Amino acid sequence: MFIAVEFLSDLKEYAVVPLENIVDGTIRAKYNKQVVKKLKIRWGRKSYDVMVRDFGSKPEMESICDDLATEAATNDKSDSESMPTSSKSINRKHKNPDSGDRHTDATLPQENHEGSVIRFRIEVVMPNQVNDCEDKVRELELQIVTLKDAKKKYRAKIKALREDVDALEAKLQLPSKSKLELVEGSGVFLKKSKVAAAKLGANSPSVLARNLFRYLFTSEEIIGKSLMGRSCNANKNVPILPCVNQGKRDDIVEFSLPSYKLKPASTLRGIPSEYDIQKARILSSLTKLLREEIKKKNL
Repeated sequence: MFIAVEFLSDLKEYAVVPLENIVDGTIRAKYNKQVVKKLKIRWGRKSYDVMVRDFGSKPEMESICDDLATEAATNDKSDSESMPTSSKSINRKHKNPDSGDRHTDATLPQENHEGSVIRFRIEVVMPNQVNDCEDKVRELELQIVTLKDAKKKYRAKIKALREDVDALEAKLQLPSKSKLELVEGSGVFLKKSKVAAAKLGANSPSVLARNLFRYLFTSEEIIGKSLMGRSCNANKNVPILPCVNQGKRDDIVEFSLPSYKLKPASTLRGIPSEYDIQKARILSSLTKLLREEIKKKNL
């Protein structure tokens, strides 16, 4: 609980002080009956005579002090405007060659004797309040650290549980609800989030196929392998490398083409369809990707 007080001095000074700053304990117990009454408050090592203007929460008392200060300033301004100003007149002697000596009245600049009134609101923060605030800050900081540690702990636990679920699903060969079968009946599954990410970063069937290839094939599955398991016309003397998993490879192709609404179509003899053109581009792109990945691993 706080009280708004007015210091009993010539200047209009207001302050918001805690209830415990009232010197007299008996008066303090009956604070709700002390409005517009005079009492003493402690402020640091000294005590001051004040008049209680109101009591309540700190924001309410601050608002009341602001209103009182504004009202006092308005009243003093109107009083100062109605005060008469003083002026002085003296005779100055001027020489005029035509008429001789003459005396004229010259009025001195007016001297303004308006009194200046200083008003301010004082907010008292006692040492024990400062200590309480510091203790509260330290307590909250400790809570934040504890919550952050708990968050990391639960994240790690969730990750471990997800890995356990994936391992069990793999053993049971059951598709997960969060996984998508690329081609119906193929048995090749990929997480829906990874499929969405692959599509998001693709602007053509070949780019989509490259993204899916990175998700489906591990480093161990591509080292020492080729895409089709055939001999290369440019290097016929090089031993033929075994092909990568054919099921995954074909599913990548069959998934990427329909994603761009490409289907096999009959065309005139010797003229390839758009489906055939895009399929050839996918295989060429995957071959280059396979070589790039193998080269990175050998560095």
